[in-house]
Amino acid sequence: MRNLHGAIRFAKKRVGRNEWNRMCQGLARTAIGVPPFGRSASVAWETCRDRGWGVAVDKDTVIPAGSIVYYSKTVRFDGHDPTVGHATFCVKSGTPRTAVVVSNDVGPNREVGAVHPEWFKQHWGMDVRGYIVRCPYGKLPIKDDAVVSMPVDAEDPEDDPGVRLSNLAPGSSGPDVAELQRALIDHGFEIPAGVTGNYKDQTIAAVMAAQVAQGLVGPDADGAVGRKTCLFLGLQVIEDEFQPKDMPLDLLTEALGIDTEDEVEFWEVVDEAARSSELESETARDE
Repeated sequence: MRNLHGAIRFAKKRVGRNEWNRMCQGLARTAIGVPPFGRSASVAWETCRDRGWGVAVDKDTVIPAGSIVYYSKTVRFDGHDPTVGHATFCVKSGTPRTAVVVSNDVGPNREVGAVHPEWFKQHWGMDVRGYIVRCPYGKLPIKDDAVVSMPVDAEDPEDDPGVRLSNLAPGSSGPDVAELQRALIDHGFEIPAGVTGNYKDQTIAAVMAAQVAQGLVGPDADGAVGRKTCLFLGLQVIEDEFQPKDMPLDLLTEALGIDTEDEVEFWEVVDEAARSSELESETARDE
């Protein structure tokens, strides 16, 4: 599991990207670096809440950075009233009006963006249900004394592994294959030989198992890793010449209430909040 700064770095690097469409729980749990839990945002929230890991939220509740925040609304469909859920990762502590969360599908072209939790009530009709402080894999990185003084821009490649799909064809070898093998093993998909850096039969079988775990069948579960499976395993796909889209100004100003066209300033505010002693006092009650 990533520490607080590692999780925030991961989340902010996804801003402006649009490959996370309809994958809210996947984005939130991948930010903290854990395998899947809960087949949907609603199921994940209910499971964690029932185990005593969920905290209900009202308008004055402080939502801590490092937590996963859940939302819901009830819709009328074919005589039933199903509950639709959503999940986001909190990168700046605050109330539903002032906290900042990173979410998929909030940009004008459904990109990942940063907004405050009340945005979902205003735009999607979803109420904040609560946030979780633990998941089935352990305590979330809400407070980590070991990294409070760590510079937020420090390089730590293990916090954000990246692979190129062009290096991951069956039969290939190299460090990207080794990174894939580590991610497979970390997610419980067995490779008896361990991390070898060679994409051979055991790795193909492990990739097939990961594809099946996502619900892929037939030719879609062929053992050749693709973008969807990389995201499922928490791996960043590095693309040559890729330039993230600019973060829309209205989402920046709406999230933080600051008058700026500079995305760097936006993240400086977020990072400073994560480092501050105020964050420690806000989250101490959750320990």
